[in-house]
Amino acid sequence: MDTTKSSQKFIDPIKERMLSVRALNCCKSIGVENLFQLLEYAKSNDLYHIRNCGPKTILELQDAINRYGSNVLINLDNQDKTLLNHLPSSAEYIFDNCVLNCEEVVQDHFLNMFPNAETLYTQCFLDYSSIFFPLPDTVSIETVFECWQLGYDILLKTSQAIPPQFISKADSFESKLSNCLGLVNEQFIVAKVGFILSRLSAQLIEVLSNEFERIKGQLSTRAQNVLEREQINAKTIIQFCNTLVDYRKIRYCGKQTASDIIVAYSSFYEFLMQLTYSSPKKCNEIIIRTKYQFLNDEEAKEIIHFYEENGHLPFFKLVYLYFIKSNDKQDAIYNRANGITKSLQTLTDIANEFSLSRERIRQIVSHYSPSSELDAILTLLDSQFYPFLNKDFIDPTEVCPIISNAEFAHSNEFSEDAFVGILSLSKRLKPLIFGEKILIINTTTFESFDFGASIKDMSNTLLSKTTEDVTLPISIFINNYILNHSFDYQKIENIVAYIVRHMFEIDIDQNKNILLKRNAIDVEDEFCKILESIGTPLSFNELCSRLLDLHPAISYAPGTLRSFLFNSDRIIAIGKTSTYTLKKWNINHLTIRGLIHQILEESDTPLSLDDIVDFLAIKGRNTNKNSVNSNILLDAKYHFVKFEGGLIGIESKKYATSFIQIDRSVVSRKSFDERFVDFLDYIDTNHHIPFASSDDVEASLNRWYNNVIKGVLDVTEEQKKRLEAELSKREEYIMTSSEFSFIEKCKDLKYFVSSEYELPTNKTDALLYNWFSKTRKKSFKFTPKKEKAYKDLLQFLTDYGFYIED
Repeated sequence: MDTTKSSQKFIDPIKERMLSVRALNCCKSIGVENLFQLLEYAKSNDLYHIRNCGPKTILELQDAINRYGSNVLINLDNQDKTLLNHLPSSAEYIFDNCVLNCEEVVQDHFLNMFPNAETLYTQCFLDYSSIFFPLPDTVSIETVFECWQLGYDILLKTSQAIPPQFISKADSFESKLSNCLGLVNEQFIVAKVGFILSRLSAQLIEVLSNEFERIKGQLSTRAQNVLEREQINAKTIIQFCNTLVDYRKIRYCGKQTASDIIVAYSSFYEFLMQLTYSSPKKCNEIIIRTKYQFLNDEEAKEIIHFYEENGHLPFFKLVYLYFIKSNDKQDAIYNRANGITKSLQTLTDIANEFSLSRERIRQIVSHYSPSSELDAILTLLDSQFYPFLNKDFIDPTEVCPIISNAEFAHSNEFSEDAFVGILSLSKRLKPLIFGEKILIINTTTFESFDFGASIKDMSNTLLSKTTEDVTLPISIFINNYILNHSFDYQKIENIVAYIVRHMFEIDIDQNKNILLKRNAIDVEDEFCKILESIGTPLSFNELCSRLLDLHPAISYAPGTLRSFLFNSDRIIAIGKTSTYTLKKWNINHLTIRGLIHQILEESDTPLSLDDIVDFLAIKGRNTNKNSVNSNILLDAKYHFVKFEGGLIGIESKKYATSFIQIDRSVVSRKSFDERFVDFLDYIDTNHHIPFASSDDVEASLNRWYNNVIKGVLDVTEEQKKRLEAELSKREEYIMTSSEFSFIEKCKDLKYFVSSEYELPTNKTDALLYNWFSKTRKKSFKFTPKKEKAYKDLLQFLTDYGFYIED
């Protein structure tokens, strides 16, 4: 038989994949890659012991052994017998010597694959790649490579031991060995690369790919086009560089381009080996530095240390460092607008810093899109490592300190603003802002419920003043604001309940009812209690003083407190004074003049001023003779008359003839002192100086005052000084009629608001509405007194919950 033909016709059904998929998988599961290995396995093992190998598959494997196995043996037996007669001793010696000089672990794995020299030669001649036999993943890469190197060394030393007389023979053992060595030598590095890549983790493969792309980016456009056209990547670049020796076979690749590629990737194999032999800690550091190139060495070590302790990368720390290192303008603007690494800035300040319009800054912030590098970091935000993401909502005040302590060296390095700004980058989360407080909620939840309108309703309802405890169902702040009926009601209810508890600081019972406690006092009721406890009428100032003693926290303006008295059904003012009494006491509320008239009506004789003062005191009015005399002189209604001896009576009564009446015309001519008293009494009663009005008494006092000031009347300097001294004590009442009218309008508005609990409109009170509208616009000039009255009005409105811009 012609051995050459026999050798050429030899077929390996396993290498040629002529068997069924199940049969090939069974061979692979026991480490069999060719027919010879199957023959060796069948000698010492039963095919029935192969996992997932049924009767049909066993018959298929046995048939392959029977049909093609003899060819393997023939091929082995027909080797150059002369050489075989010469080699056995030296071949076995070389094999044994090389194996014995290796480490024990290498010996065990190698002998398990190649028990003797004959097996090694036979398998390598059939398939040179048999020398690159695989080992389990538990075996180190170094051990695998040492096993491969051992096989190569045995073949090489055997080749060197062949006598010269056998070298020239065609198709001899030596030529086959030489051919096998050439193929092994050519593919050794490629096999190493392939094996290393099979062992590298996905993260290290990504690092390798990044390094490949980095080098590729430094090449010329022509070289980059060659790599793309040939579909070269990190896994194939080393083998491709070996083929570039014959660059003419590659389209559009000249000598210079091939040289550039080879030189650029000359250290790529060393980089791969560095990844292979680096410690796990070093590998992690390389992965981090390659993936997040903005990190320096110290920061990378901190990230690795965190990863080793916690099993995941610090998401918030990485985003924080990214914004610190980023030079991108949009990143810088988003950073400042959200206070991530810098203090929170207004859009106007940012616009000034970057020389842009405020509107442009707003657009950049609202349409901010993370870079690819930042987007890769955002994928690290996982509820597995950050359990608070599974909650219905996130309160930054609770979670931020936890993140700060876990991921940052200094507690003040990471702020709540940074926490909110970073989470806002995620498309899954959205901030819910209420005043100065923020909650982070799921985007789906945010879009299914009108939180803004609900919180506004809560604010108007829960912050309003109530003088008694109230229970409200929480559903009133939910049912009217649903946008999408497929939402999770329980989740919305929990968020609303949290807002009520923590933002409004109001309790909720187990039935989800809001317990709105009394947050204001009933001022009218308190005034009544004060009067009850004292037992006598009190002036307005005394009432206010006692109220503040009982409730120091009250911040109502005097005008507001007076409105409670005006609107009360239980408290009345005594006459036109600022003295108040309980209505049930039935204290006469006539004016001083009315009471004087009543006293004189009840008396059969005229009374002296002292008697009238005493009777007034009995009726609860404390006054003096001068005041009584002024009221009598200014009267035009009750027709008082004077009698000799300083007695006072009324015109309608008939007195005994012993009482002689004094002519009224005489009485009406008053001295400076009498006019002086009348003038001051008018100011004290009406709280303003007399104006030139239609009222005769007021007009008369106004003329007298102007005449004194202008020097028309004959008054002494001492009298002028007395007048000026008294007026200085009543400085607040010295005003023009315009100022007095303005102050009265302010009082009218206060009374309206305290009565209706709303501001006047064009329908409810057109005059007051128009006056207030003009006042707010400051259509006329404000004097100091008007300015003071207006500020007092604004404070009053603020106390009632109306916020008017000054």
